[in-house]
Amino acid sequence: MNSTERARMHMDQAKLILEERALKKYRLFYNRRYVKMAGRVAHKGMVIALNGLLGVKGQTEMPDDVYQNALYKCDKRMVRTFVLANYVLDPAMRYYGCQSAKYVSLGLKAADHLITRIEKIQKRRLEKPVIKKVHINDRTNFPAT
Repeated sequence: MNSTERARMHMDQAKLILEERALKKYRLFYNRRYVKMAGRVAHKGMVIALNGLLGVKGQTEMPDDVYQNALYKCDKRMVRTFVLANYVLDPAMRYYGCQSAKYVSLGLKAADHLITRIEKIQKRRLEKPVIKKVHINDRTNFPAT
């Protein structure tokens, strides 16, 4: 299973937790416990996608500046999306259990957008042809006559 597929699976699981268990009424979530749980699951999915982009095995979380530097090298526009998604998913949802449904949906949409962009970058890497550099003085690349 690809890292972006696993990340999508985690994001779907987080949305399912919010829909079924967090008790949304009047644009607010009443059960903070499940908002925190959904934040943990969604943040874990985002970390899995970013680790797949970096080529890191496992689900260990690295510091934010490592992810920001890697995203800046790939696509500069993704850095802002990462900062937004990370701020909403990590402290707001994961630790405090933010009750605003609009704020939570903003963070989940940013994380989905980030995973989509990472998926496109990984497809581009696979489609890029490998070109071997040939030096003029290197005789091993030419057939012997």
